[in-house]
Amino acid sequence: MKSKQMQITRLLTLLLVLCLIPVPAMATQTPEKSILRIHGSDRFETAIKISHQVAENSDYVLLANGYNYPDALTGSSISGGKYPLLFTSGDNLNASTKAEIRRLNPQMVILLGGESSISSQIERELNLDYEVMRLGGADRYETMELIQEYSPKKNRILTSGENFADSLVAAPLALSKDANIVLTPKQTLTETTMKLIKNFDENLTIIGGDNAISASMRELIWEHIPRENTLELSGTNRYETSVRIAEQFLSDTVIVSSGEDFPDSLAGSVLAGSIGAPILLSGADKLDASVRDYLKANKDQIHHVILLGGEQTLSENVVDEVLSHISGVNYANPAEFSDKLLEFRRAKGNAPIYAEPNSNASAIDETYDGEYLQCYGDSGGYLKLRRGGGFVYMMMDQTTPIEDPNMFKVVGGLHILNKQYYVPSDYAPGLDPDAWAAFQSMQQACWAQNIGIYLESSYRSYWYQATIYNNYVAMDGYYADRYSAKPGNSEHQTGRAYDVSSYGEGLYQSFENTATFSWLRDNAASYGFILRYPHDKEHVTGYMYEPWHYTYVGVPLAQQIKDSGLSVEEYFGLQ
Repeated sequence: MKSKQMQITRLLTLLLVLCLIPVPAMATQTPEKSILRIHGSDRFETAIKISHQVAENSDYVLLANGYNYPDALTGSSISGGKYPLLFTSGDNLNASTKAEIRRLNPQMVILLGGESSISSQIERELNLDYEVMRLGGADRYETMELIQEYSPKKNRILTSGENFADSLVAAPLALSKDANIVLTPKQTLTETTMKLIKNFDENLTIIGGDNAISASMRELIWEHIPRENTLELSGTNRYETSVRIAEQFLSDTVIVSSGEDFPDSLAGSVLAGSIGAPILLSGADKLDASVRDYLKANKDQIHHVILLGGEQTLSENVVDEVLSHISGVNYANPAEFSDKLLEFRRAKGNAPIYAEPNSNASAIDETYDGEYLQCYGDSGGYLKLRRGGGFVYMMMDQTTPIEDPNMFKVVGGLHILNKQYYVPSDYAPGLDPDAWAAFQSMQQACWAQNIGIYLESSYRSYWYQATIYNNYVAMDGYYADRYSAKPGNSEHQTGRAYDVSSYGEGLYQSFENTATFSWLRDNAASYGFILRYPHDKEHVTGYMYEPWHYTYVGVPLAQQIKDSGLSVEEYFGLQ
């Protein structure tokens, strides 16, 4: 397996699955921040996506029941941060999980749990192709004992066997401390638990407060183990407990997972161990105050955040909160000016526009009623706008928000249009001045190498796109949806999309065989352009490969997307 540093580099540079939301360096010149969302259509697919980040192939694969997973709570000690943990239903091996096991090509599949968790039928099916070992007792405590016997460690971490959250966030700490996780009931110090915590070489860590492991239980433990050899980590709730554990790490990466639905955290514990990152728990729609305080207090240290699960598990509000606290810009409710696009709003009536956010300034222009405004934050009641290639200001209370979440979608400073996100028919910005200036510079540089580059198409109004789309449908039926956008969904309406050719011969797949395409492949990002619909990405973007279609996103982001090898949808987690 690769070293931990190589694992981190692979995860944060190649970004093979998901969504990366870059945040610009702030005025204090803090390092660039990023958020990465790993998610699938369900818990099984999310575990597979996590597996892709952990290993290209693996000697061992851990398999647990995706719906009844207490048996797997202590399985992280086997993984060592190297071996993926996948889920299956209890009776039948999921097809996608089976395919992932085949990709990993393990020597052995380890089943976590007895036959009530993972059926003998699944075991027999796997035995046709792999060596299979089952670690399963009558309950989670017997399974824990079998796991500890199979993979003994120097230290012990004691957590509640009834409060799953503590065990999950303890997993990366266990890996960092070379420790086994020992489960215990709240009130009863069982013979098995005592045997396991007494039989260790160094230190004991107790996770959770009195509501998880009672005070009387602790006193019993300290009758056998010196209290000075015990570290206690707990908070007032599961979220604060995850913070207390995170404080034991010195990592530039943290993982955020659901504190309400646990399978993603369980599969993600292996990922956390592989890169040496803690797991912070979150509510579905907002961060706990303790997690917010931790992110703000450590924003200079934290450069990367990985979210586990889709928007049903961790909403975009959580993403906005995390971005706000690690970057210092309030993305959830902009409270200061930014150099990144944050949202669109509409003007209420003919409102004055100013060159400065100053009540003494004279108006230099005015909006028209209903004008769509590109907003870069607000401060002191003033809204910062991008207009006519420069920045201007107007009063915030003279605007209204865009209510439809699919209209004017902005992610990471970029206005996104695709088959889901759209703009209305009356949005007519014309050519984007920055994009046009960048295209002219790129065109001149290309011609300077005696390589031809011709502009075939750029800005299109909603109605012009409607004509084009309808003509294609009349010719090809709804096969046209593979290569032409419906009106309102076309990037050309933003004024940032450019279709090019080498000698004005039109738009054909053969363009990829030209010197112009080769030059653009190597140089377009240096001028802020990306190939918007890459090869073999139709299942993600919704459109066929278009080697001629380039979109302006700005130089830093263009370079990041190019280096990642991802489409825009993959890069921002919008599949």
